[in-house]
Amino acid sequence: MKKLLMTLLAVLMVCGLMMPVSAEEVRVTTPDEFKAAIAEGANEGFTIVLENDLVITEPVIIPLEKNITLDLGGHTLTLSGTGTVKDESKPEGYSYSLLTEGILSITNGTLTSTNNAIAVKGTFTIETGATLKTDGTLAITNLGGKVEVWGIIDSAGSGIQTFGGEVNAYEGSEIVATNNTGSGIDVFNRNYDNESEGAIVVIHGGKITSDYYAVSTNNQRSNASNVTIYGGELTSRISAIYWPSAGELIIGTEDGNGPKIISKDGSGIEICAGTLVVNGGYIVGGSEMSETDSYPTDPQLVQGYRNNSGSGSPGDAITIISRRGAGYVNSPLSVTVNDGYFVSSKNYALRNINCNTENENQLNQETTVKINDGSFKGKIADIDAQFVEEDEKSFIYGGTFTEEPIEYLADGYIVIDGPDGTKIVVTIESQEPVEEEAKPSISCAGEKDKNCDGVITCDEEKGEGWTWNNAKGVCEYTGTTSNTYTVVNTAVK
Repeated sequence: MKKLLMTLLAVLMVCGLMMPVSAEEVRVTTPDEFKAAIAEGANEGFTIVLENDLVITEPVIIPLEKNITLDLGGHTLTLSGTGTVKDESKPEGYSYSLLTEGILSITNGTLTSTNNAIAVKGTFTIETGATLKTDGTLAITNLGGKVEVWGIIDSAGSGIQTFGGEVNAYEGSEIVATNNTGSGIDVFNRNYDNESEGAIVVIHGGKITSDYYAVSTNNQRSNASNVTIYGGELTSRISAIYWPSAGELIIGTEDGNGPKIISKDGSGIEICAGTLVVNGGYIVGGSEMSETDSYPTDPQLVQGYRNNSGSGSPGDAITIISRRGAGYVNSPLSVTVNDGYFVSSKNYALRNINCNTENENQLNQETTVKINDGSFKGKIADIDAQFVEEDEKSFIYGGTFTEEPIEYLADGYIVIDGPDGTKIVVTIESQEPVEEEAKPSISCAGEKDKNCDGVITCDEEKGEGWTWNNAKGVCEYTGTTSNTYTVVNTAVK
């Protein structure tokens, strides 16, 4: 019997079906050992360690009950098989080289696919030190699962398309999708419609570099989806963030910090519906645009937005397009800017367009825009809202500008000169004179003719408000002051 068991063990080893050396770890050197490790490994969690580079020619499935860490051992696992997973969002299904219905983490090496790479119905994590690389059109299709990115996604097409579910990108992560038409993260509702459960995407940090959008939603497919971007750097060729859906887009943290969002040939953020709140960050439109890429707002531009769907990528830091044509959701549009830096190299720091100003038969959409603070600098102008109804033009409650935004001030606000030549929006109440603490007296006794005129004017070095006190024989400060700024325009709308 002992001899028979030893013979069977030898056969299993030759056939590549060696059982795990422990319940926690399996080391593999061949495709058969890799497949056997997935099938035979403990369900409660274990690690597969590659001892060398491997090529798997069949599609790989991580079953629902499995919890696997794939330690690539510094090697490359190449997947060349193709499978198809059926899903309610697409009846014909999605192609994949690896499908995880359970839990899968990759670490310490490169997982590469010659086709579309990963389909996720469970949980998929790219740990720090791991790279997911695909030669297909998409690196990850998230079908209601959870995707966690700490490492690198390097895609020949787009990075992640999430249909519902969750996506988190963390500090140190990187999503690269720089080939033609590649996007970083495309966000859709679970069933690829406007009625099903939305996706939740949170970018805590890291980098997204894309040819098309860094992050985008769809007007007819994403209405319940929400995205929060706390930090990191997002760079794209066209508009970095395109948001035509009814969900919520939050940029930055409440303490005023936020991400860098940079578009080379489009707008930093382009929004047509839903809620945008910017708490902080550095948002740049058209960083590589030329002088010929300046697009002043005119009827032709408004008409183009009214009659065509999709992004126009005009090159602003923020572009707001309300009341577009048929086919767009009738959801409210709300934009609030609490802080941040907004720069456009050739266009506007913020452009606000109402597509109904020339045609009353278009989309009826409730629109609210409010700027509470932030720094705005545009090449054509800081702010443009000429194609907005008059009762919606008073939307600036604060902020710093390179030119006076008088036309768009809210009631009770004025513009003052900043110390660096900028224009600052403040309330009228904040400009009422206040008593200043008495300054130390300066003795002029015996030197009246040098420093004081002996009656009412001032020490030449001290400026207005200093007068000569004959009784005391000194110069005293008797004036009042408001603050270090000078009021430029006190007109109240």
